[in-house]
Amino acid sequence: MNRARLMPAAAAAAALLLAAFALKAAEHAGLIPPLGAGRSFQVMLGVGLAIYANRIPKDLGAMQGLAAASRKQTALRVAGWSFCLAGIAYAVLTAVLPTPTGDALGIGAVAAAMVLTLVVITACRYGPRSFTR
Repeated sequence: MNRARLMPAAAAAAALLLAAFALKAAEHAGLIPPLGAGRSFQVMLGVGLAIYANRIPKDLGAMQGLAAASRKQTALRVAGWSFCLAGIAYAVLTAVLPTPTGDALGIGAVAAAMVLTLVVITACRYGPRSFTR
């Protein structure tokens, strides 16, 4: 277990739980509008996804060869970019558009990032080099 990675993740989870509690309490106290807590939390989730996605390409780790490291770095960069853009899109769409439309389009942006990442990972893993064997 790597405590250097676990502690920031646990702190971020605790901060999200505390923020959700505070937003709901403010909503019940009448300090923010009825759907304000939900929208605010969705924006926080989108920004959190964008921040976490920025860390993805930095985790290259040890590789056995230059070609494998290159393929892995390509996959990590695409994953980082796609999830960062999806997080920003999720935050903006859920903040600006009406609730059902913004939710659906925001989830669609994250799903598109997942599909793109899976396609690129598959292409990097089973790309042209596997057909030459």
